[in-house]
Amino acid sequence: MTKNRIKIEEDVILTRDEAEKVLNELARYSNDKRIIVSDMDEKLLAIKDEYQPLIIMLDSQISGLTRRLETLANMTSEIFPKDKKSLKMMAGTIGYRFDTPSIHTINRSVTWAKVLAELVKKRWRKFVRVKMEVDKDAILKRCGTLKKPTKFQSEILPTLGLKLVQEEKFYVEPNLTETEGAK
Repeated sequence: MTKNRIKIEEDVILTRDEAEKVLNELARYSNDKRIIVSDMDEKLLAIKDEYQPLIIMLDSQISGLTRRLETLANMTSEIFPKDKKSLKMMAGTIGYRFDTPSIHTINRSVTWAKVLAELVKKRWRKFVRVKMEVDKDAILKRCGTLKKPTKFQSEILPTLGLKLVQEEKFYVEPNLTETEGAK
């Protein structure tokens, strides 16, 4: 025979006074965290501000040198080995490669809306993507509330395998400016 024991944890809050103390402590930790995150963000911003001009200058240098190498490759195609589009050098490789194929309109007067209309007109549906999904917001609008359900909610939702759920969830909103012992 086993006895069922109810174990009460030592840190269970039993009174409003205890709850006030715990909430004050939670608010103090939240404030401390906010201050630390703010300090960290400030330092990160200072580091970014310190290095950003150097990064911009280096990007500019890299871009300029890349353009110079591209000009050389365009003007002197004979530097590439026969039937090759790249040239290995001591410090790296220069050359040409194809990027991933992509589709573009032939000019600005042809819009994607016009292309879509033409595909639909020609009934080329395999080239048209239709994203079907349940419109939960529209269903919610027809439901009413749990206290005052609509006919849609009580009769139609169950036939669809749906139900309206509204959970009550616990929350804590610490006061982030006025706590005892805040830094």
